[in-house]
Order: sequence, then structure tokens, then C-alpha cells
Amino acid sequence: MQFILVFYIISFTCIAYHLPVFTWTTILIASSLYFPALAWEISRKIKAPQDENQYTTYSKILGNKPAVITVLVVLLAQLVSLGIVVYPLSTVAVGLLALVYVGVVWASLVYMSNPVRFSYGKVARIYIYLVQAVLIATEILLIVRGQGQ
Repeated sequence: MQFILVFYIISFTCIAYHLPVFTWTTILIASSLYFPALAWEISRKIKAPQDENQYTTYSKILGNKPAVITVLVVLLAQLVSLGIVVYPLSTVAVGLLALVYVGVVWASLVYMSNPVRFSYGKVARIYIYLVQAVLIATEILLIVRGQGQ
């Protein structure tokens, strides 16, 4: 449902500016907005083995490491879709986004080696905040340069 909701919101902008709604670009943008929400939804339901209870979690269903790997795959899909959209605007931003992804991979490896150290849900939240910071800074720089919308 989240993907449909994101596309619905994008359609308002497309209609307002008389742009086609269903294009490769809008699909990539919708995906770029959807994947972090999916990753957060999965990551918040990953618990260390000793913290599991009667509540059904992805770590209980898939196992701790496969659940974390699932989040990494979803975030990689987001990085790819976002990278395709952002690359024409700023190669530096794409590099920063890749660096943020490397950070989430590192944090995930730390978590998988010792799940007691921290709650994995925080990893996805921090990733989302950092990606948004890169995108906002990129847009501000483009506007200052007279290239942004």
C-alpha cells in the first residue's frame, strides 16, 4: 500500500505541471521513497535472539542475519533507484549516498556479529536521516547555483 500511496502523491505534482504520471522517472522516484519505509518497517521488527518474545518479528521468521540482509538488499535497491535519479544532478551526492550505504553495511555487520550492542531499528532510521540530509543539501546547493527547482 505504501508504494501506491507514494505514487498517488507524486501524481499530484505531475498533474499540476502537466507531466505524464507513469514514466520511468516517476517509478524510480516512487521506489526511492518507498524502499526506506520498507527497510525501516523490517528493521524495527528485528530483535536480538535473547530479546525475542511472543511477538512475531522478521528475525524470528527469517533468522537474525537473513532479516538484516533483507534490509540491506532493500536499501541497496533504494540506493540504485535514487542514484539513477540523482546522478544527472550531482555525482558528488551519489558518492555521498554510496558512502552512507557503506556505513549502514558496516553497522549491519557489527550488529550481526553482536546483536546485543544496539537495536537494529536505529540503523535504518539513521540511514534514512542521513540520506535525507544529503538530498536536502544537494537541493539547497542546486538552488544556490541557480540549477534547482
